[in-house]
Amino acid sequence: MVDERVKQAMARWPTIPEAYGWLRLNRRGFWILDGYPLKHQRTIEFIARNYECDGSGCWYFQNGPQKVYVDLDYTPWIIHLDVEGQFVTHTGQILGDTEIHGAWLDDEGSMLLQLERGIALLNDQDLITILTRMVNQHDQPLTEEDLSGFLTQKRSSESALIFLRYGRQKMSVGWVESKRVCERFSFVQKPQPPE
Repeated sequence: MVDERVKQAMARWPTIPEAYGWLRLNRRGFWILDGYPLKHQRTIEFIARNYECDGSGCWYFQNGPQKVYVDLDYTPWIIHLDVEGQFVTHTGQILGDTEIHGAWLDDEGSMLLQLERGIALLNDQDLITILTRMVNQHDQPLTEEDLSGFLTQKRSSESALIFLRYGRQKMSVGWVESKRVCERFSFVQKPQPPE
């Protein structure tokens, strides 16, 4: 949801050119501006409130009248676990169990979660904790052999042998190649200006 002041600026100056290549979202959910992580909390919150996707799968934040396109180190959303064990997006949204629609592991060992707004990467610092919420097809805690077998066989999402528990939900975990994530989930990692 775009701030009201941003909407007013867009109406006042509708032809400001878009910006590309100077803002990125890293794999841990930090905004990187010209190579440096943003630390000013009000700026971070402003970007989070005005973070959107255009019709072609490019993510941006609306900075007043200007669209600032975001380079993504991996996915448009990054999730971490808070102290209560809830999933929280890099924009600060706490996710209920009904807001997660699928789970995948990739060939790099990363976990991806499908949200209504797009695909999210789980912060790698939370991966060990998430493994404790995973079970095998017999509803037993996931063993190292279960995980190793899954990764070795490179299972598709239709033939999941492992599952993730979150709240009341038990989701099958699919397999996806990291190089196909953009195509599979319809987003652009490095938006480019139109030619």
